[in-house]
Amino acid sequence: MSSMSEYVNKAIEIRGSQSALARACGVSQPTVNLWLNGSKMDVKYIPFIIQATKFEVNPTELRPDVDWSTIYESLKQVFERN
Repeated sequence: MSSMSEYVNKAIEIRGSQSALARACGVSQPTVNLWLNGSKMDVKYIPFIIQATKFEVNPTELRPDVDWSTIYESLKQVFERN
């Protein structure tokens, strides 16, 4: 099983840099660095990661501890607006 940091790194590679991923998520580059180093990502940033990576990184990879069935409807609404 891969760690969250591996999937964050994948998102960084897709966006090109930690700063680019940070801008896409509305956070600072140091926040992305914290995620990369194992700090748990708040679920509110997951839709931004998904959008920034065009679904190449999915929520269950980033936070396997979350029951995603409870927020899929919210995710759907975010993507319908964009």
